[in-house]
Amino acid sequence: MDRVVEFSRLLADPSRRAIFERLARAAMTERALAGALGLPRHAVAHHLHALKVAGLVSGKRESFYRVDCAAVARLRRHLDAAWSRSVARAFLAQAMSSC
Repeated sequence: MDRVVEFSRLLADPSRRAIFERLARAAMTERALAGALGLPRHAVAHHLHALKVAGLVSGKRESFYRVDCAAVARLRRHLDAAWSRSVARAFLAQAMSSC
């Protein structure tokens, strides 16, 4: 569940979410991201660093950054499991209310 919370916190920032969404479509350089999103390069670098630390993107300064598909697949499994637990709790709560 911690990964779900971390992911939610990471993508709560609109700029970071926009960077992640761009990289999900295609690999891009820091400079290209800054230009496409109208953000200063230092801001893009900051967001890329946070996404790299979380393991969601890979790349190096002055080269292409891309989404780490294996990390996103692991995150998807965490989200699916969290969703399933949430739905199960809601179902049980509803079933218990009629007892």
